[in-house]
Amino acid sequence: MELTPYSVVSLSEGASEYRELVKAYWNWIQGPDPDANPKHPTDPNLTFLRDDVIGSQLKHEVGILTGRGKTEDEAFATTLINATTSMKFFFPIYHVCCVSEHPYVKGGKCDTPEKRKNAAMFDLNNNYQKWAKITIDGQNEHNIVNDDLDNYSIESGEFELRVPQSNNLNREAGFNLPPTKGSYSAYAAGIYLYLKDLQPGNYRLDFGGRATDFHTQSIYNISVK
Repeated sequence: MELTPYSVVSLSEGASEYRELVKAYWNWIQGPDPDANPKHPTDPNLTFLRDDVIGSQLKHEVGILTGRGKTEDEAFATTLINATTSMKFFFPIYHVCCVSEHPYVKGGKCDTPEKRKNAAMFDLNNNYQKWAKITIDGQNEHNIVNDDLDNYSIESGEFELRVPQSNNLNREAGFNLPPTKGSYSAYAAGIYLYLKDLQPGNYRLDFGGRATDFHTQSIYNISVK
């Protein structure tokens, strides 16, 4: 059987690490210029890949302002990442993070841990399409993992989300977290993949999902030497 030139950390062997990476991911994406600084704060070999919202918000009933995400041309104009075999990559297939002061999907605000968890799970449970594809050295595209992506679904538990400055993230267009408070109580849930041990070659990753309110998709090109 042909060996896969990369490995994926499973939840069964790395649930606690996944959970900590989810928290670190959301703090990274709220930080200053995250795309220019995609490294994990304490592990220089680990790089975060972001998801992009494609087009307009699909529904306008969840209590957030309307707006648009990126066009496909904007989202797919990816920058080549030059990597080594020691580098690792962590990224969301589809996910959501609900915070205190965040509009709650059924009215009111996410002012309790239970409401934050329920809101995150409500959004995630509306995810009806998801994919994670890989092409290696221009060969046929195939799934990054052979098993069901739902096997990579995880909840963070309550954590502190730090917002050092206003963010420009279009994850929820029109609703940016003001930095004046400094930090927020948060709860994240989603489907994530953690790749490592990439062997030399050229990789193209295509991942994303669709739910009631959002369509996300990202394409990354990674050259490993």
